[in-house]
Amino acid sequence: MFRWSSPLPSVPIYTLTWNIGDEFGGLTSSAVQRTNAFARSGHRQVEFLTLSPNMEPVARGDELKRQKKLHKRVRIRNIWHDLRSASEDSLRSLTGNLDKEITVPKTRLLKYKGQLYTEKTGKDREVIQTDYFREDGTIFASDMLKPKLQGRKRGRLITCFSSSGAQLAQWSNISEFYYSWLDKLIQGQEAVLITDSAGIGGRMRNYDRTNVVKAQVQHNCHLANAAGPIDGPLTERWKNIIVNSDKYDFLALLTDREREDLTATQLDPGNLVTVPNMFRGTEARRLKPRPKSQGILVGRLAPGKQVDHAIRAVSATSAARLDIYGSGQGETPQQLADLIESLRVGDRIIRRGYDPLANERFRDASYSILSSRSEGQGLVLLESMAAGCIPIAYDVRYGPSDIITDGVNGFLVSPDDIDELTRTVKHVTSMSNAELDRMRHAAVERARDFMPDTIVQLWAEVIQNALDTKMPQNDEAVAAQLVRLHNGDTYFTIEATVTGFSSEVEWAAIAWTGRAKNLYGRVSAQITEGGNVTAAIPVERLSQDTDETFDIYIDIFCAGRPKRLRLNCDDAVELQRNQSIEPYCTVKSNVSIRSHASGK
Repeated sequence: MFRWSSPLPSVPIYTLTWNIGDEFGGLTSSAVQRTNAFARSGHRQVEFLTLSPNMEPVARGDELKRQKKLHKRVRIRNIWHDLRSASEDSLRSLTGNLDKEITVPKTRLLKYKGQLYTEKTGKDREVIQTDYFREDGTIFASDMLKPKLQGRKRGRLITCFSSSGAQLAQWSNISEFYYSWLDKLIQGQEAVLITDSAGIGGRMRNYDRTNVVKAQVQHNCHLANAAGPIDGPLTERWKNIIVNSDKYDFLALLTDREREDLTATQLDPGNLVTVPNMFRGTEARRLKPRPKSQGILVGRLAPGKQVDHAIRAVSATSAARLDIYGSGQGETPQQLADLIESLRVGDRIIRRGYDPLANERFRDASYSILSSRSEGQGLVLLESMAAGCIPIAYDVRYGPSDIITDGVNGFLVSPDDIDELTRTVKHVTSMSNAELDRMRHAAVERARDFMPDTIVQLWAEVIQNALDTKMPQNDEAVAAQLVRLHNGDTYFTIEATVTGFSSEVEWAAIAWTGRAKNLYGRVSAQITEGGNVTAAIPVERLSQDTDETFDIYIDIFCAGRPKRLRLNCDDAVELQRNQSIEPYCTVKSNVSIRSHASGK
């Protein structure tokens, strides 16, 4: 009998996300595409795990399969629907994280209203309690914020119930509840868990299991200012991932340039890898004729996408047309509609709304526009090029220049330069058919480098390496203690000692994170005899226009794993200060630094 071979390791691979909604963008699209590709590879079943209570997994999976967006071997599972139908024995296998049970009075539970869950809101209309019910109306879980119960007045309390109403397990936070469900699914087997969003990935950073390889994909530029210095502030959305990147077995970047920049700024804990996006579908085998004036833009109608730039560029080109596919929230969609009307180009620039098959429209367009302020890689570029649709993209960090060779298979435009974007649109719409044909074929050829088979092979290699090098968690009582601190004019020097490890520290670094701003940095440290580590932080890295407080850490790599330690201090160590930099010892005996603006 013929057996399908796969480069992927023969362990369960899960993708974990919040939801797969009716309208999803590039991040979810790339996660779905990757999961589909894993399912095709070796004809294996792959599971998409979801956490939203508004996700009906079977119905949504069937719908996506009818739309040919989900492979037949991909199964969608949902935590709430799983627990709703779970047996009593299965529910009893869940492990809570509270040492002492807190009794939830029956009078505090909500009534069944014929649906999966019932909500209760507080005075400010914030949801303060959500109770979940089986189809027979019995409660199986209650999630309370600020429960005000004996033994727990604040925080959160999640309780799981048997069909008879007996309390089975309790959790003090939702992340631990998710971990318990994952443990029930994985059942101690060797497995791989991949997260894509910053929110879900951030929650999973402390899901430490010796049998589970934990991977996070970094989908967007990590810098708050994509055009700024590479050691500038981090974007608020992804700061939690970058600062805690050592918590994952590997962090997958979409481009080499971003990985190199993180390495250059010493933010690589040794687990960064590059695995690009892949495009959906197949590349165009035969390029169909299309009007050279017809353009397309596919993406969310959000401020960061700067769709208004594309509208202005096309409106200034009389021979150009543009179809815009995508939806958005807030004021942006109406603002774009008003702009089209004010420019009187409604006959040439048409908003098509959200279309689940928008990627197929690239085959009918001559060119596409990507005018975003920042990107991770730009999945729409690959989809455009695979269809022979010539991409015009702002040359932002990161993505476009990693895919497009300017003037060969597309065009790169200086970021935020609407005049240059206009000139490029005029140029593309006036090119000869022979020139356009050559560029279309070059675009298709470049897209082949990102075909699923190629990218799955890359995933297989990094997953196998993570499985091979997975080390058990080190539970040794390790600590970092400040020995000496020198506050100079140009450098802030720290010497510390690391104790508690039974094996040798392989490398070390000093790291700092800002409390008010999304600032994060790290410098290499020297390891001296006796286990001391010494590093010098440039004062300019800590100096800010406004007051800021930094917490100081020691990052080490030992026994095959990175580890972050808060730097401790005591009264015996003198903490020198100057006009702008003031180190101090916190109430928990840790080192922090106040940076004063203008040396005040």
